[in-house]
Amino acid sequence: MYFSLLFVVLLLSGHFAQAGVFNLTQYVEQERWALGLEPELQLSGGSGLGGMAKATYGINALSNAQIGVGSGSGERTFRVSGAMTFDIVPDLANQPGIGIAGQTAYINRRVGAGRAEITAFPYIHKSFESAQQGRVDPFIAVPFGFGFSDGRYDTIASLNIGTNILANANLSYTVELGINLRGQETSLSGGFTYFH
Repeated sequence: MYFSLLFVVLLLSGHFAQAGVFNLTQYVEQERWALGLEPELQLSGGSGLGGMAKATYGINALSNAQIGVGSGSGERTFRVSGAMTFDIVPDLANQPGIGIAGQTAYINRRVGAGRAEITAFPYIHKSFESAQQGRVDPFIAVPFGFGFSDGRYDTIASLNIGTNILANANLSYTVELGINLRGQETSLSGGFTYFH
């Protein structure tokens, strides 16, 4: 109930921005790591191209840490982020995985001051085996939080729908559509992740 009320308040209260999920829902085994590359096409709010490189480390069976760095055309010139993921309900045979990630990010802009963001990523995902694709893991997430710039803050939120496709034990592909809930930025992204 409180989560729903908080989400409605955030939805109605301000300026929104896109936040990508990419491979946050994919767990890396404890003391292992993964590297991901996520190209992005911004479809609104001044269309442009961008990309992020993300490194993920497996802390334990239910938690990962991730750092990312990227750049892009248009307003965003440089981005850096850090995230922690917590799987509240693990993805088992008869139940979907439910979790939340917390992320902080800094975005340098061509015009005006940079922007700091603090975002929560509640998500749900369910993996299953596909004869043609291997293991497929679709997800849906509703990232929301706050953006800080020029001594002011605004709320940010989006709806992200995508899937991770595990091609083999070391490589997965991602396709994601991020829909801004207030129309500021909508993006299409994808990419791949190498697991070591």
